Amino acid sequence: RTSSSLYLFPEGKKELNRELTYFPDSRAIKSIRVEYADGGSLLVEFRPDGSPTMLRQYYPALEGAPVLARSIDYDADGRVIRSTFQRPDGSLKAAGRAETSGLFEQLEYDVDGRTIIAHRDFDVRGEIVYFRDFERPDNHSEQQTLPNGTAVSVEFREDGTRLSRTLSLGYYVGDQVLFYGEDGVTVTTVVFRKRTISAFYLRPDGTLSQVREFTSGGGMTVTVYGPGVRVDPSDSSLAAPSSGAVVRQHWRKNYGSDSRSREFVLDRVEKIDTTGKVATRFKFDNRQMLKGVEYLNSDEKVVESQDLRDDGTVERIYHNQWGDKDYPISTRSEPVDRDAGLKPDVDETLFAPVDATDPRTLVGPPVQQYSYPGCYEGYDYESGYPCDY
Repeated sequence: RTSSSLYLFPEGKKELNRELTYFPDSRAIKSIRVEYADGGSLLVEFRPDGSPTMLRQYYPALEGAPVLARSIDYDADGRVIRSTFQRPDGSLKAAGRAETSGLFEQLEYDVDGRTIIAHRDFDVRGEIVYFRDFERPDNHSEQQTLPNGTAVSVEFREDGTRLSRTLSLGYYVGDQVLFYGEDGVTVTTVVFRKRTISAFYLRPDGTLSQVREFTSGGGMTVTVYGPGVRVDPSDSSLAAPSSGAVVRQHWRKNYGSDSRSREFVLDRVEKIDTTGKVATRFKFDNRQMLKGVEYLNSDEKVVESQDLRDDGTVERIYHNQWGDKDYPISTRSEPVDRDAGLKPDVDETLFAPVDATDPRTLVGPPVQQYSYPGCYEGYDYESGYPCDY
């Protein structure tokens, strides 16, 4: 036999009474019915496992039958599959339904209850992935509070697909910005706008392609990864993986250009082995010519270095012998005759600029944590450009 409990509330409270019914021979709640002091009511029904099956809430009945305020149906996993929201006059305010794609479509209606004024799609986590504002066509942004309480700002393209999602990490920390492909779902770039800017670029299959990190002195490090390295784009503490990198390029600001220039010149390139250690280092001069090569051991200590002439031939070789200290116990050098024509084995593809959108054009200058006039640690906060003065 189904049992029930009835709770009565004193005058002045929002609720008049609350009735709970239970499944037979169980204390698992089957339904909750609430009568409100203003004449409204609420009914929620559950499965034996405690997950809801439906919710119905009604406005106070002024004349005749009560008007439905909201109706929500849930699937076996407790996810919303249908929803309807109405105004007190009975006109449709919003309606939603789960789609076979896994998204939840929600349409918002004008006061006439027929004209659609907004369209939103949500993913399984409750995040907006599609937005069209038909009432205000120029509105392409939404502020959203996620189910976990996190506030995000979302930008959309004219066709409604999601362009970016910004999560504030705190006033003194900065922002995490996710950029999406044309489908509005696939993450292509993750940019952290903190005291400096760092960016993670993803391949179409979701694996990590490269990481760009801008230094406080105005330089830039580009780490290129081989196939198969995966990261979580939504991780607010995302850091460059220590394994899977194949090459690391160090670029410095072109000091011969305008102080506001975004141009960089190559300073050095490191070839990384399968253990994640630097195996070979190539060094460039101010003319962007390769002038030195270093070969490192498994402890990343230089065991051999070569000075190069302008024609690329080896001019001198240095051999280092290491002990237990952080400096070589002996260094032996030997000149190399130009006629020998000795050249290092160089893969020039390692030196080529890695194609990717400059993240600084996407998110603006880094977060200014302190108020410093002019140039501070390689960045001019007034102009928004790197600086060197």
